[in-house]
Amino acid sequence: MKFKSVYRQTFTALLISFAILMALRIWLYLSYPNDFAMLDTRETFLSFLMGLRVDMSTLFTFLALPILFAIVPAKRLLQPLYRKAIGLVWSIMLLVIVMIIVGDILYFGFVHRHLASELAIIAQDVDLLIEMATSLYLSELLVTIVAMVLLGLLFMKIFTAPVARQGFGKSDLLKFLLVVIVLVAGIRQHIHGRSFGIPDAFAVSKTASGNLALNGFFSAYRSHKGKGKVDTRYIDINATRALLDSPRTEFVSSKYPLMRQFVDAQKKPYNVVVIMLESWSARFIDSYAGSDYGVTPSFDQLSKESLMFTDFYANGQRSIEGVTSMLAGVTQPSGLANLGWGLELNNFSYLGELAKGNGYHTMAMQSSARRSFRLDSVTSLAGFDDYYGSEDMADGERESKETKPRFGTWDGNMFRLFHEKLSALKEPFMGFTFTSTTHSPFFSPGKAWEKYPHDNASENGFFNALYYADMMLGEFIEASKKEPWFDNTIFIMTADHTLGSGVDKKEGFFDVDSPLQRHHIPLLIYAPKIFSPERLEILGSQSDIFPTVIDLLGWDDAYASTGKSLFDKEAERHIYFREGNNVGLATSDAQLLYNGRLFMDAEGDAESIERRKKELLILDQTLSGLVIQNRWSKP
Repeated sequence: MKFKSVYRQTFTALLISFAILMALRIWLYLSYPNDFAMLDTRETFLSFLMGLRVDMSTLFTFLALPILFAIVPAKRLLQPLYRKAIGLVWSIMLLVIVMIIVGDILYFGFVHRHLASELAIIAQDVDLLIEMATSLYLSELLVTIVAMVLLGLLFMKIFTAPVARQGFGKSDLLKFLLVVIVLVAGIRQHIHGRSFGIPDAFAVSKTASGNLALNGFFSAYRSHKGKGKVDTRYIDINATRALLDSPRTEFVSSKYPLMRQFVDAQKKPYNVVVIMLESWSARFIDSYAGSDYGVTPSFDQLSKESLMFTDFYANGQRSIEGVTSMLAGVTQPSGLANLGWGLELNNFSYLGELAKGNGYHTMAMQSSARRSFRLDSVTSLAGFDDYYGSEDMADGERESKETKPRFGTWDGNMFRLFHEKLSALKEPFMGFTFTSTTHSPFFSPGKAWEKYPHDNASENGFFNALYYADMMLGEFIEASKKEPWFDNTIFIMTADHTLGSGVDKKEGFFDVDSPLQRHHIPLLIYAPKIFSPERLEILGSQSDIFPTVIDLLGWDDAYASTGKSLFDKEAERHIYFREGNNVGLATSDAQLLYNGRLFMDAEGDAESIERRKKELLILDQTLSGLVIQNRWSKP
């Protein structure tokens, strides 16, 4: 291998780097054909072309220094030691980019979008990442390692190859300056304003276009870099109040304009138990989907005895987003992080704090480790005095001893402790718990719950884990029925988000009809001594649970929330939700997503869509502005 000049040498390395990133994009396209089926041939071609712009910005940003050192007109930098150093730095930078993109492609199967600001959050769960990499994705891991080693050797060989032209002239200084200009232009791709970013990567107004053009490294980097930068053109307090208003509530503060309270509050000291179920999609629950999977018999029976909300949705795609929505009534607007990663620096209304202010005893629990999602700190902030994680739970006698979830303990162990701790609380009490057995990889809790041939990396494994989790939920409810506090207790059962596993082997297993359907989860309000069973087609989401509890218990406290009580029949219903960097709005007449520049995947009549576009901008930007100004809730 020999090059005529350092320019050709560097250009060759850059061309190979582009080819690698485009090959990874093709892998993404071929791995998830259903996610890109909505793009026609022209739109697909334009999205791939846009991908070149994304890759240009990515490579020019992080390879700018090795590129410049490789061509700088100085004879000293032609010495073998310097060329090896340039090749080594180039290799390391590219390998980091490739590694994150590969991980993003696998992650894409879970949430059907690229990494966003949650990269730092995911990195916290090191044990789970190792477990998934060495079990579910072992072959991909081995191929990636081999490819990374070969790539490193290739770039070292390129930059240590002999260069025919050893000298530099005056023209080389001009060439160097020209390369600097090209690098800056390739990174920014705009003369004025902000540089090329995630919203600019959509060749057409479809989510699939942006997902095809983007790579996970760029989306994660740009999400972090853009955090806290919020558009303010559509901030409108009065219009936002109108979207959240209802005849049953009144706004109580001008300084904290979202704070409101129920005008007809009459206290009812019911106990409340909130159960958040890991990855329980409505589509896999027979009573919701009209299917015959046969793995949710307990939940299906409870559905017949509960207030069953059939049109209910998660506000996000990660567990901590569900926690934030339910415990603080907040769907995080654009540019903001989650509870546990900075959002808690602002003042919010918290469910546990309001409960304690009304004489309630509070307790929280999860079957994962105590620090998972920093839920120990988050629930404490939210007003829950007692907290327990998997480290506090004894192993049961029936679950498998051969396998044990790396990220926590079996749901049965948690539900048994949850029942014990609730029974020890003085009434009225509020309990919150979060399961984990149905998180991938889907370990088998034992042969007794294997309705399908088990595989940790398939839909069969999920169904078996779901069957076990369902039975443990049923046993918890049956045990609670024997307690004196049962008749006075309202159980609220829902999910953190839908299942989005990347290990499906059945074609169409995770197909969805619209962005909103990617968020469809169950909600049961079970209190047989308080409510008569009813099937309710009320549009709602996780952020509605917060005001719903306040309404059910008749508290007259002022609160701030992006949701409305599900029992407020006079309120106009809407769902404000997020998918990574996108935010969405769904109403009875329309739904759409917004990525900061384009509206995407809109459904509904033209007039309704146009009206909802403006409402989404107003809602998102006003909420962002109020949080940043710390005017969400009174301290």
